[in-house]
Amino acid sequence: MTQYIKAPFNFVPLNEKVFFPDWADEVSHDIPVSNGESGEIELELEAMTPVFVRNGHTQEEAKDKSENYVSFSKSPDGNYFIPGTSVKGMIRNVLEIMSFGKMYQISNDRYGFRDLSNNKDYMPLFQGGKVHCGFMKKINNNEIEIIDHGVPYRISHEETDRKLNIKLANFCASSKNFKIDINRTARKKHQLLDSKISEYTFKEDTQIKKPKVDVRKFVKFDDNGDIKGTLVLTGQPGERKKRFNPRRNKYEWTGKFYEFVFPSKPIGKETLPIRGENDLRFKDFLFIHKDSSDWTDFRKKQFENKKLVPLFFVKDNQGKILHFGLSYLYKIPYNKRVKDCLYENHKKNSPDLADLIFGNQNLGLKGKVQFSNAKLLAGETGGKIEPLMGSPKASYYPIYLAQNSTNGFLNDKFYQTYSSNEPILKGWKRYPAHEIEIRTFDVDEKQKQNTSPFIPLKAGSKFSLKIRFHNLKTEEIGALLVSLSLNDSGGFHSLGFAKPYGYGMVKLSIKSQNWLNNQTEYISSFKKVIEKEIPNWEKSRQIQELLLMTKPQKIDKDLRYMTLSEFADAKSAKKNFGNKLVLPYFSEYIRSGKMVNRSLPNNAFKHKLQNSQIQKQQQSKIQENKPPKIDVQPDWMKAVLIGEKKVKLLDLGLETAMVIPIEKRNISLKTGDRVWVKPKQFKKDGTLHQVEFIAKI
Repeated sequence: MTQYIKAPFNFVPLNEKVFFPDWADEVSHDIPVSNGESGEIELELEAMTPVFVRNGHTQEEAKDKSENYVSFSKSPDGNYFIPGTSVKGMIRNVLEIMSFGKMYQISNDRYGFRDLSNNKDYMPLFQGGKVHCGFMKKINNNEIEIIDHGVPYRISHEETDRKLNIKLANFCASSKNFKIDINRTARKKHQLLDSKISEYTFKEDTQIKKPKVDVRKFVKFDDNGDIKGTLVLTGQPGERKKRFNPRRNKYEWTGKFYEFVFPSKPIGKETLPIRGENDLRFKDFLFIHKDSSDWTDFRKKQFENKKLVPLFFVKDNQGKILHFGLSYLYKIPYNKRVKDCLYENHKKNSPDLADLIFGNQNLGLKGKVQFSNAKLLAGETGGKIEPLMGSPKASYYPIYLAQNSTNGFLNDKFYQTYSSNEPILKGWKRYPAHEIEIRTFDVDEKQKQNTSPFIPLKAGSKFSLKIRFHNLKTEEIGALLVSLSLNDSGGFHSLGFAKPYGYGMVKLSIKSQNWLNNQTEYISSFKKVIEKEIPNWEKSRQIQELLLMTKPQKIDKDLRYMTLSEFADAKSAKKNFGNKLVLPYFSEYIRSGKMVNRSLPNNAFKHKLQNSQIQKQQQSKIQENKPPKIDVQPDWMKAVLIGEKKVKLLDLGLETAMVIPIEKRNISLKTGDRVWVKPKQFKKDGTLHQVEFIAKI
């Protein structure tokens, strides 16, 4: 069971309101703005954990894991340095968050999904003969053509073997074959066929029983048959197995054991643009299939040579192709693209504060700050580190989309997905600071070829760099200083490679500056202007989550990637006592700087209590002045009663409403009593709205 979703990263909640400076029209790279200043800041960058930054490499060097690939960034004379662009990107990201900027430097891809358990958005498309088959052909560098051959026929492996003698059924029934990924591909099956692919004659096989929702016909080879078609083989998810069916009292084959026959006669065709601005269907196909070896290593070559590539597709009510794929149950694109999941303010074509300072080519704005390379002052390399890097794709909506949840458990019946009415991205992705980096990795022998080795500089290494700024307003200098000075609040910046494992935690210190006023005046100027637009800016959920993730935490065991089975289990209510899981925001992990192993809510909580000491205590008589002994859960908080239904949280100093469950209303409570409570409800802005009474202390 996956009790909660884990990840080495988290998110600063996406800000609905964006701060657009009212002086944006004044900004010019050549004409000074009112109260504009120019100057220089000298910084020292110190690595608090080992740090690693590359400075470019070729694909061959990455494949061979050459010395240049594993080495820290070096100048031509062999001195270590950090490129100024790396530091600039690090600071810009912090400034974008702290100034409530736009999230626009993200891809606008359209993810695809295949969910056989989804009877709402997926499976209905593949029932009732809605899926057609056909062929895709490249006409020229601008257009493709998809030829419609109607609804495909099905043909069994055994029937294929009988005619062609290729032993396809035996191959698909051997478990050892599927320990090698290539054996799951359509390419491998076509290798078995060799040159036997051609048009054949078939007749309908009426002996095969099929589900009522399946209108496809099954066929078998017959030289005198009335059906002409082309045999098409697709990928094999896994081996076929014989399992006992108690309902029928016999053993039956499971797994895929049918292939396809495409009718020879076309019934229509449609032309699609390859690089259309408004029609992105082919672009969506390429993105969804970019990791498919059947496309990259097999069908793509056929396509580029202008040969026919077999496809499956679905049409709308007007006969227009909606989407297409290489297999019958292909990944279909979600309704929305990534940028469709932004708040409207993030889509505006107006500059935010980061644009005015760092520039925005799309808006014709030049940057007004330059970062020098950071030269090594002191430090040495450590030993080689060989982690297995990986991350869930942004299509995994329990992590990457905001969900209506409490402490990592979904409150709604269904997840928000990229096909929901108004999905919103989870927020700005950040890597929480580790107190200590992970140095050794237990990598399976088969995965060692996929590791990403590197040789970092040790903790304590120091670098020197300069920031030069031109024509910045006092408010902009203040914003820059706030973004540089995370350490003032006990936090650190994150830089370079392997941040998921605690590497790259760095401290910035201002060593000298050349400007008119002191730092406090600049920072006060920025805070004053942003507070007008974002009231209680410093106490906002966004700033609090950001700062929390910059402070080192002793939670390394939970800052890890989940296994493939854990990813699947997280979305299954059956595997989690009726609860679907989401990635909690980082503050939900932390209570007074400690990891929160959240207790399971609702029926899951009841399940955990069965036959436990807590259940027995709760069933016993509750003495008014002597509450039962209970096992304190990590997400409970101490509070003091300051009113009939109001408490003050002792650790956080917050006052909030308290709800008392019906079964506990016989407990005598009075002002001044100390009690255990747990979070009950949050406001839309993420602040705590209500807590639930647990017990007297």
